[in-house]
Amino acid sequence: MVLGAPLPSGLERGPVHLTVVKPGRGSMRRGVAWHETDAELPALVFDGLRVISPAVVFGQLAGCLSLANLVALGDYLITGREPISGARAHSTIAELREAVDGWGSRRGARTLKQALMLVRWGPLSRPESLLRVGLVLAGLPEPLINHRIWHAGLLRHFMVDLAFDGLHIALEYEGDHHRTDRAVFESDILRREQLAEIGWTVIRVTAYDLGDGWEAFVLRLRTHIARARSAS
Repeated sequence: MVLGAPLPSGLERGPVHLTVVKPGRGSMRRGVAWHETDAELPALVFDGLRVISPAVVFGQLAGCLSLANLVALGDYLITGREPISGARAHSTIAELREAVDGWGSRRGARTLKQALMLVRWGPLSRPESLLRVGLVLAGLPEPLINHRIWHAGLLRHFMVDLAFDGLHIALEYEGDHHRTDRAVFESDILRREQLAEIGWTVIRVTAYDLGDGWEAFVLRLRTHIARARSAS
């Protein structure tokens, strides 16, 4: 996706999708999927390219993305890198809501409405969004996003990907660089120990946990939550 939004690898590798307004016609060029519409679609210029409004793209992808992946897209569109750089995100929740309201009963409408209810500002990666949505759909409490934890002894904050604040349980998604980068690996170990000092349990989450290991991961997390509740 031109806007840099996170998509499943199958779509990332797929053809470029282009939309033309009738009476314009698409060509038969290889690697391009053409779409035609009777309506003039809102657009903007991004990196020198004219692209359809991000909020409209959110609606267009509802028919080919799972609920969790659609939420991850929405999270990105309203968050971007704003929590880090301060740069304005591509869209707002109000713009997404307007696009959903205007989608009517077209393909993906039900998924679109469900996704809008789960979209949140703050996640900094697709796995973080998928993890949060998966937990909610599994019936677990919705965790806080990018939660800041104060360590009085060190006089500093730690920010964790997701957290159950009242239970002192933090979830940290670990991509491959957490394993292959020695400095990051050692920093992660120290970080977990420092959070343990103030009563926090840090649960590491991997790509396997989000895939084949999902059921086992949810069971493990439920055990941690039950233990924390009984201790409080």
